[in-house]
Amino acid sequence: MEYLDSTLHACELMLSGTRKAERLVGEFKQVATDQSGEQRRLFDLQTVISSLLALFLPTLRKRDVELSLSLEPGIEMDSYPGLLEQVVNNLINNAMLHGFDRKTGRILISSAQAGDAVRLEVADDGKGIADEEIEMIFNPFYTTKLGSGGSGLGLNIVYNIVTGPLGGEIEVLSQPGEGTRIQLLIPRSAPLLDTETAQPPLQIQPQHDT
Repeated sequence: MEYLDSTLHACELMLSGTRKAERLVGEFKQVATDQSGEQRRLFDLQTVISSLLALFLPTLRKRDVELSLSLEPGIEMDSYPGLLEQVVNNLINNAMLHGFDRKTGRILISSAQAGDAVRLEVADDGKGIADEEIEMIFNPFYTTKLGSGGSGLGLNIVYNIVTGPLGGEIEVLSQPGEGTRIQLLIPRSAPLLDTETAQPPLQIQPQHDT
């Protein structure tokens, strides 16, 4: 009987490991998406983000997380809505996984036009991020939740999409105990995807609220 219990436990560990590996492979595929296959089109930013966030409502209710929107209407973009949705999706999941040690919390998503670009911010009132962690959070596989649902790829995917095909910039504003604000500056017209004219990755200089 003891042998059977040990075998069963080993099988459960193997199954758990396989599922984690499958998830990681899937996330790597997201990072390595063939950009030429992404659909570029004209779209209204408010409509795309509002439609995406409707999918989060059941999860937010279970977590007792309040989601607020402050989206400037009428922002038309010529870009990649699927990639932008993936960015916002990962930022919300990151806030829920890492920002809230308590059961309740608030997330605010805001957007505003800035000339030929748009400023998009995802802010939470969670526990915040220490300075030494901010310097690492865009690195692949860096996570403070290893073994608790974190793979360390969510923000790395965000960084690569924002500074890659979307042609934008990203910065993190945070202090421990004072929440986190992740700010994006994205051109309303995305750059052409041409490997010969691709720009080098943006070097992030983290800024902190004072």
